[in-house]
Amino acid sequence: MVGRASPGQPGKRRGSDPILESVRCHLLAERSPAEAALVTLDLVLALSAAERTQEVGALAGELDSAFAKNRALALAVERIGLSASLAMQDAPELRAVVGASAVLLRRTFRASGLRIKPLLMA
Repeated sequence: MVGRASPGQPGKRRGSDPILESVRCHLLAERSPAEAALVTLDLVLALSAAERTQEVGALAGELDSAFAKNRALALAVERIGLSASLAMQDAPELRAVVGASAVLLRRTFRASGLRIKPLLMA
């Protein structure tokens, strides 16, 4: 299965991690940029671990087009793009970069007033 965005449903992929993708789609639909960015970082790791790196390239662009431009989101798009690039290169430092990016983004979102809401999991 090749992971491609489904027509008319941004963020909806075939063949990717179903739980993370479901959460990500929900966050994109409810307009939660901070949470969507952090889940997208997790999705980069999951797709890389599943050897589906061809799917990670579009993730940053989808996030960028889903939300109005602001400095915090621009940084998130940049960090997700970097992580996607490392995933496509099968770089050993991917996990460390994603972890550092998550910390940086949480701090940036907090400083810019984007509140991160807790995700309730059943």
